[in-house]
Amino acid sequence: MKLTGLASGFDWQPIVDQLIDLERSSVRRLEREKSENDSKVSQLGTLKSQLDTLKNAAKALEEESLFNARKVTVDQGSGTLFSASAEAGALTGDFKIKVHAKATKTEMSSENRAFSKLSAGLDLNTKLIDLPIQTKISAGTFTIAGRTFSITSASTTLQDIMNDINTSFNGTSGVNPESDASHITLEYDTNSDKFYLDTGELTPYSSSKLPILGSPT
Repeated sequence: MKLTGLASGFDWQPIVDQLIDLERSSVRRLEREKSENDSKVSQLGTLKSQLDTLKNAAKALEEESLFNARKVTVDQGSGTLFSASAEAGALTGDFKIKVHAKATKTEMSSENRAFSKLSAGLDLNTKLIDLPIQTKISAGTFTIAGRTFSITSASTTLQDIMNDINTSFNGTSGVNPESDASHITLEYDTNSDKFYLDTGELTPYSSSKLPILGSPT
């Protein structure tokens, strides 16, 4: 126990305490300011985080595909015939697709052409340009048994070509039903859908009757 002022009759302890408290006022002020500053720093950190979030959101708004993005939902019922996708900016709405029949693979080539299958028999009055063949015939020349024939126009018909060949060799227009097998004849058989270039009337040629096509060399 401490008793002050017994000797002097003056209680000096409260005055000393007040003087000390007065000296600490500046410290308390600094501590208070530090606390306030710490709070401000914390609030600035929160503000920075929110500003970063706003910046990223604003950047996302600049993407062209944001408002043009499209989502596709396909209701196919019990079937799975097709799928669908949509690019950005595609026309929106509901669309219905009706499948009448599934496609099948088809090939047409002069290589596997057969009578009454891929096409019917040839019409001899058809122009060369309209023939149903894979490689179109163009103007030019060809040689049979040393004789050269010319195709000057794709509008020439097959019958014209046959007449030209048969007239050149036989002296008679059209197919020459020769009986002595001494001339070359170009004929077309509608039953087999084949051309015969030989020395017999619609009969398979033999090696001895085969005419030379192109240059003899």
